[in-house]
Amino acid sequence: MPNDVLIDNVLSLASKAPPSEAFVLKLAASLLKQIDQDYDVREDTDERIKLSREEMGWTPDAFEMWNSILRPKRWAIPERLEAVRREKAEIQAIMDDAGLDHGDALNEYLRRRKKKS
Repeated sequence: MPNDVLIDNVLSLASKAPPSEAFVLKLAASLLKQIDQDYDVREDTDERIKLSREEMGWTPDAFEMWNSILRPKRWAIPERLEAVRREKAEIQAIMDDAGLDHGDALNEYLRRRKKKS
């Protein structure tokens, strides 16, 4: 397989990474393997790229494009779920404090985030 060294390096990083980062690196390694036209996923015995039960729940439904960047849709990794919860709470707080509807509160939330960066 022409990408063996690259795949080994990616999976070496995955073995030392926090869970969500390891998941992304496993995904990258599995995609790299599939570039090889002789690769057959049904015959792959590499345990390093196999997902745990928990990781199987983290797979995105599909991908979408934002600002020319590929982004997973409905991606349920722990960090993403926490970010969504935090964002919803902040938008709700703006709605409650300022008496705004959801759309206006979302715009205000985005304005504040932009101002912070």
